[in-house]
Amino acid sequence: MRGGLGSVNQLSVTIGIMLAYLLGLFANWRILAILGYNGSEVGHSGTDVVVAKVKYIESDKLNDLEDVAESLKGI
Repeated sequence: MRGGLGSVNQLSVTIGIMLAYLLGLFANWRILAILGYNGSEVGHSGTDVVVAKVKYIESDKLNDLEDVAESLKGI
């Protein structure tokens, strides 16, 4: 699974660069900068979810989380 996620990440970066070059043929650089900023804001909004997961792991429910992880692994 980890290799697949890495491949999808690399493919997404490559497609994003290609789209930036293609849009650069037709759009002004200011428009490209605004689009890039908006995309980073969408990614930044996911940090609230990540922080919530870290707080859950640090809570007293860590044993429950380990039990679920072991059941998913088939241990």
